[in-house]
Amino acid sequence: DITANMAGLYAMERDWEHTARLASQSLSVEFTEEAFCALMKAADNTCQWRHPHRNVAMLHRLLEANVKRALANPGTFGKHRMCYNAGTAALITDLDPHLVLGIARAEMAVTNFNVSVLPPSLWPTSLAPNRRISLAYVSGHFLNHPMMQMMQGMFKMHDRDRVQVDCYATSSSDGSELRQRAESYCHSFQDVTARSDLE
Repeated sequence: DITANMAGLYAMERDWEHTARLASQSLSVEFTEEAFCALMKAADNTCQWRHPHRNVAMLHRLLEANVKRALANPGTFGKHRMCYNAGTAALITDLDPHLVLGIARAEMAVTNFNVSVLPPSLWPTSLAPNRRISLAYVSGHFLNHPMMQMMQGMFKMHDRDRVQVDCYATSSSDGSELRQRAESYCHSFQDVTARSDLE
């Protein structure tokens, strides 16, 4: 339903007020996984642990089912269908760590399947000593956000002589120290929030 889709889009933008309102509205009509997961994210990100629709047991069952389906058939189960990714799930303290590991394994199974369909001729076997690897990160989490707190060490560890790091932010700057660090760790950092999908 369109309301659940909109709730999911607001969740991607971390607009928790709109996410919660639209997800609740959608759930009042019918239960959908998308609306439920959007509402769970909104409740968790705004510390509403006692929200009437917050149901960790149901989330656990949904995620377990997603993991089983993804591991059984990674070719038809896209990562976009996981209502929580491993990074998001790891931030919810009342989820079983084994489930979070299962989500990470399911995401890897889907990724490995998609990479394995590339012809071997496209796989680089070695890199010339004087050539740099180009690496781009596209994220909405270049902010004061738990994901950036976890990832900042990785950005620092890139060998800037061997790796060209370009970052594209899909969220506006919050002016935080984490955002400033992200900008300094990259060769180029672009805020693409005002660009169209085509650009």
